[in-house]
Amino acid sequence: MADRTRFLPLELAAKNTEGNLSYEEREEYAGYVRANKFVAVLRREAKKFKSGSAA
Repeated sequence: MADRTRFLPLELAAKNTEGNLSYEEREEYAGYVRANKFVAVLRREAKKFKSGSAA
């Protein structure tokens, strides 16, 4: 189960690049993209906070 969960976003990304996602896969992939963006924002803000430049 863990291996499938870890590699699924990569599989969906490859299928997206090829234009071969079903509607359900496209929705799932969009969720991974949103989550990744959210984590990136949290990391950026944490880094700013840690360096003392948080406003």
